[in-house]
Amino acid sequence: RLPPQAHLHLQCVYQYICLPRLYSKLCTGKIGIAVKVIGGNLLFWTVFVIGYVTGYYVHKCK
Repeated sequence: RLPPQAHLHLQCVYQYICLPRLYSKLCTGKIGIAVKVIGGNLLFWTVFVIGYVTGYYVHKCK
């Protein structure tokens, strides 16, 4: 069994190896554009729904 320090070290090495590959796959080219469009739409609708619900309860007639 590995000591906790070795596990942390392996985890850090794994992050530095995988993150650039993941970044280059998801953030560039046609897939990158699709990810950004989907993320933008998701952010827009999230803010829209939060604003709608908040406005409904703030301006609700009593």
